[in-house]
Amino acid sequence: FVVAVNVLGAAYSALQLARLSKGSPVLNKPLAWTIFSSDQVLAYLMFSAVAASIPSAVYAQYGEPQLQWMKTCNLYRNFCNRMGEGMVGSVVVCMSMIGLSGLSSFTLFRLYNGGAGK
Repeated sequence: FVVAVNVLGAAYSALQLARLSKGSPVLNKPLAWTIFSSDQVLAYLMFSAVAASIPSAVYAQYGEPQLQWMKTCNLYRNFCNRMGEGMVGSVVVCMSMIGLSGLSSFTLFRLYNGGAGK
């Protein structure tokens, strides 16, 4: 789930980058609402993916003796190192998407201000 959401986020970011490289600012409200909504959905998806994968990473690292689940990171150290790096990367991307979502909300609600803040 985390990998699929990160791929979706990368594709969406590439589309946004292509749109911004053409120099087309958001001038109309329907496009601003679409971008804002898409950013919100992607930020929530990434947050839920990271939140869902953290317990699995903790169980792999420490195990769960009450359920007789042994820790697996002492057996598969390289896998666990890469899993940890991926988790850190996912958290960074999630925080970036939350920041991007804040910027898109600023852009959207600036259109309703009537241009007074220019």
